[in-house]
Amino acid sequence: MSRDKRIVVLGAGPAGLGAGFRLRELGHEDWDIYEAEPRAGGLSASFTDDEGFTWDLGGHVHFSHFDYYDRALREALGEDGLNTHVRNSFIHILGTFVRYPFQNHLKDLPPKHALRCLLGIAQANYAKAPPPANFREWMNTVFGRGIVELFMEPYNLKVWDHPLEEMSFSWIGERVSVLGLKDALQSVLADDKGEGWGPNFIFGYPRDGGTGLLFDSFAGMAGPRLRTGKRAVSVDPREGIVGFEDGTETRYDGLVSTIPAPRLVSMIEAAPDHVQKAAGGLVSAGCTVVGVGVRGGPPPGRHWVYFPEDPFPFYRVTHLSNYSDAVVPKEGGPFFSFLCEIPFSPGRGPSERAIEERTVDGLLASGLLSKRDRQNIVTVAKRDIPLAYPVPTLDRDERLSAIMDYLEPLGILSRGRFGGFRYEVGNMDHSFMQGVQAVNRLLLGDGEDVYGR
Repeated sequence: MSRDKRIVVLGAGPAGLGAGFRLRELGHEDWDIYEAEPRAGGLSASFTDDEGFTWDLGGHVHFSHFDYYDRALREALGEDGLNTHVRNSFIHILGTFVRYPFQNHLKDLPPKHALRCLLGIAQANYAKAPPPANFREWMNTVFGRGIVELFMEPYNLKVWDHPLEEMSFSWIGERVSVLGLKDALQSVLADDKGEGWGPNFIFGYPRDGGTGLLFDSFAGMAGPRLRTGKRAVSVDPREGIVGFEDGTETRYDGLVSTIPAPRLVSMIEAAPDHVQKAAGGLVSAGCTVVGVGVRGGPPPGRHWVYFPEDPFPFYRVTHLSNYSDAVVPKEGGPFFSFLCEIPFSPGRGPSERAIEERTVDGLLASGLLSKRDRQNIVTVAKRDIPLAYPVPTLDRDERLSAIMDYLEPLGILSRGRFGGFRYEVGNMDHSFMQGVQAVNRLLLGDGEDVYGR
């Protein structure tokens, strides 16, 4: 191991803190993490409002693909640091709640719509369609028009805010349940398909607070090597220097950057035109989170609900207080809380005009809140998240190859949800492990099988 190498990490989200965790574990002597914000956690941070309700920056839950991450999590929170839940989630559609995944629970639909979905699957299964060229074609080829028109198309347009024919489907993997005609029929007639589907069927959530509690613990492990309030503004790969907004600089031999890849490239004055052009064409989507805290008994034990239909401003509502009672105040209750995610993008963001009121109206219209509940609302908290989803456009991989092929020979590894810009490996566990493996590559010469470089 190259113990004399100075390793600099930019950003203290899951990937940056994963890098710090591994550097500490290796006993490396010369490293620091620099975070622009006053607190670590990135998109996995939490905040507590003036009324004592804790909110995550999105509907985060903990499930893992990696033993290493599981061990790190136990070190951070202790053996009993997570509440464990069996997923109980739904899609609100046609005025009813359909169990998740939608395509595995067609029996929950009104009969005529269930039949429409089954006919669509049958037609898709027996059609001799050419291989799909984009996400829209993939949906039609796999599910048929019924499921696509009812759920897949409106939901994905709502979340991604990007033309589906301009998106790839390489990111699908375990994120979408795929079923054939036989399975679809069985889901309606026998009602035994899909209950255990997906990696988040059993998930965890910090027992004593929001998701940010975990990353606060990882930040604490970094100790004084974590420097908050340090916004990087320039990178000089030739000299191995990072410059900061406050006028200071630091030297590096290896750089793990978890800040958004387009911003990183813009900070490198010497980056060639084709790399700058590649970075400038990467597309992202954002969201606004609105938390609604209510005094009263907890609602039914749902965990989250998807909302594909336009009348509702949000695309997902998380029953956050069903994850942990530590996210609501201890005194004066009982209380419960909903975390609502609303599409946000530079082209079409939610209006600042009464977005909180529109969110509450949507909760009432869906039946998640009652009229009595409205009178007992204690708090409504809002945060805008301009970068929430890296969009897997058709040309994304080509653009990323141009960027990474330029950066990596210079000793710069751009990793994490937006540093690596691959949604399919952008969960918290993926991002954490990208940071770990980036350090292994820089110091031990190992390969990376999470990010795939």
